[in-house]
Amino acid sequence: MIYFELVPKDLEELVKEATQICTQFKAIQGINVPDIASLEIRSGEATAKLLKNKIEAIPHIVCKDKSVEMVLAEIAKLMNLGLQSVLILSGDQTTQRISSNYINKVKAAYPQLKVYAALDPYRQSIKAELDYCEEKIAAGADGFFTQPFFYEELAEIYLEQLSGKTKVFLGICPVITESALHYWRTKNNSIFPQGFQTTMDYNAVLAQKLLALAAEHKQHSYLMPIMVDGVKYLQEINLIP
Repeated sequence: MIYFELVPKDLEELVKEATQICTQFKAIQGINVPDIASLEIRSGEATAKLLKNKIEAIPHIVCKDKSVEMVLAEIAKLMNLGLQSVLILSGDQTTQRISSNYINKVKAAYPQLKVYAALDPYRQSIKAELDYCEEKIAAGADGFFTQPFFYEELAEIYLEQLSGKTKVFLGICPVITESALHYWRTKNNSIFPQGFQTTMDYNAVLAQKLLALAAEHKQHSYLMPIMVDGVKYLQEINLIP
C-alpha cells in the first residue's frame, strides 16, 4: 500500500487534489492527513471532508492536548463516516510516553479500527526506538508510520527488524531546497548521506529506491511531498498511473 500526505489548508482544494491524485495514480490508496496546530483546519475536520467524498483518509490524532474521552469521541464520529485507520501521536513537544496508553484505549474501544503509531529513527538510539515500537505493539498498535528516511541503509535496519511482526509505512519526502535540508537536520535531527543533493532528480531516484525497498520487505510506504507539487512529484518518481 502507498499513502499520500496532504496538508489541509483549504477543504475544497484538499478534496480536489486528493481526488486528482487517487484517480490519476491508482497505486495511491489513501490520504494521510497531518494535524498542524498552526492551521485553522485540523486533521479530524479534513478527514471528515475526505470521507464524505468517498476518499480513504488516515487522520493524525495528537494525544498531548486531548483526553482519551475526547479522542474516542472524535474517532467515533469519523467511524460513522467510514474511517478505517488512525495514526496516534504523542505530540512533538511532549516527553511523556503517553501514546501507548491512548493506543490501548482506542484499540479496546474499536477493535475493528486499524490503529497506527509513529516511528522516529532520529529521536533516540535504534535499540531504544525498536523497544518503544515493541511497547506500542504490546499496547495494540497495528503498525507504524515512520519519519522520512534519507538513508536506504537505515531504513533497511528498521524494515528487517519489524517485518514479520507488524506493518511499516516507510516515510518518503523530497528535500529540494537548502532551507528544507536545514529544517530536517535541525528540527527533526534527520540524518542525510554526505552526497545528498537537493535536486528533484536525486530525490526522485531516492524515492524509487525506498519504494522498492519497502516492497522487497512486503511492507508499505507513504509519500509526503512538502512544498512540492504532488502530481509532478508522482510523475517524477514514475509512479504507475
